Amino acid sequence: MPMMSLLKYLEGRMSSIKIIHCTSSSCGVCTSLTPKLSKLSEGLGIDYEEVDVTVSNSEAIKYRVLSAPTILLMVEGKEYLRENGYISLDKFKDKILRVKSLMDE
Repeated sequence: MPMMSLLKYLEGRMSSIKIIHCTSSSCGVCTSLTPKLSKLSEGLGIDYEEVDVTVSNSEAIKYRVLSAPTILLMVEGKEYLRENGYISLDKFKDKILRVKSLMDE
């Protein structure tokens, strides 16, 4: 990949909003949140990633996850918001919309 294409690719990745859902295979709340968060991210046009921290210990360390579920909202490659446990999806959506509106200004 030429250097300019790589820079444009990285620029695009860093300016995006992303939900990272850290789960555990034995977590019932995680299981119920997964389809809801996936649908929410799809509806808002943002990236969504599910990470099973029991399978990928390095990801748990990377994101400093101590319990599941942990939901991270990443903005421009940095952690903007961290939620643990069962969350209000309406309030979470409002927070995402606020970030999106600030980025559009």
